[in-house]
Amino acid sequence: MNQKKYKTILFDIDDTLIDFDIDQKTAFKEAVKKIGYVCTDKMYEDYNKINLSMWEELNLGKMTLNEVFVNRFSVFFKKYGIKYDELEFNKILTDMFQKTGTLIKGVKETLDKLVNNYELAVISNGPKDQQYHRLKNANISKYFSEFFISEEIGYNKPDKRFFDIVFKNIDNKEKSKILIVGDSITSDIIGGKQVGVDTCLYNIRNKENKTNIKPEYEIENFEELLQIL
Repeated sequence: MNQKKYKTILFDIDDTLIDFDIDQKTAFKEAVKKIGYVCTDKMYEDYNKINLSMWEELNLGKMTLNEVFVNRFSVFFKKYGIKYDELEFNKILTDMFQKTGTLIKGVKETLDKLVNNYELAVISNGPKDQQYHRLKNANISKYFSEFFISEEIGYNKPDKRFFDIVFKNIDNKEKSKILIVGDSITSDIIGGKQVGVDTCLYNIRNKENKTNIKPEYEIENFEELLQIL
């Protein structure tokens, strides 16, 4: 780690540090159970597709976070004939989500190696309470000097205003010394490209990149990240 190319690493949370798929499935099934229904695997798969499409709309600036919270359940409830208030269900799901925090393999070991050599911060689109709780449950909050959560700061990645707040509050002001690590082309990689910061796509699920946006690096595990740094 001598002659470091980077001084600051900005980590996304979901499917970068913490396993979103495992946590979401656990939380969603428990939330559906709490309102008196049984959630099958097929029902969860359908919800997941709906949810992912709406987060993409958010990343593209076509939907607000509050609209995501309501619309994803409106579509799902209509499909399965569930009668329940969307915002109330969102609160229940958030409560269940706050109990999760499944670390992705190799994260803690990597952070142990980086924490004394780099400025580490979190950048995430999502509900602030949910994200703070999950980082705490995963026992990794201690590694980060700053936390930038979209609900808390008022803008979503890849909005330049989100990153303006990040750059204002981190210690290192040299953009050439900053690396963004995340799993989303539309929020993390495009966000970094727009503000002149290097990016690393963490492609744990081996998703095909169907855009013409290319990160500086692409990895499938954290051992590869250490090799880059």
